[in-house]
Amino acid sequence: MCYMATQLDEIRARLKRAAAARKRAEASLESAREELSEAIVEASLADMKQVEIVNISGYNREHIRRIVIAARGGQFKEDDGAQG
Repeated sequence: MCYMATQLDEIRARLKRAAAARKRAEASLESAREELSEAIVEASLADMKQVEIVNISGYNREHIRRIVIAARGGQFKEDDGAQG
């Protein structure tokens, strides 16, 4: 298929717009993930049951656990069931 220079310019512009839109979406997603992680940690610190956090967040129990542990600097709370 042979394209004229003006068609290629239009395609190039569309490609640039699509790439920029993707970058904006990625930034928005990262921001939403950070906000959700902060809310998960806050809920955990408020002693919300993990099953409720799972149901609301849509993350599984293991992912919730990793988020909370990471926020504590890798430390378990005494009642987390850690061996010690």
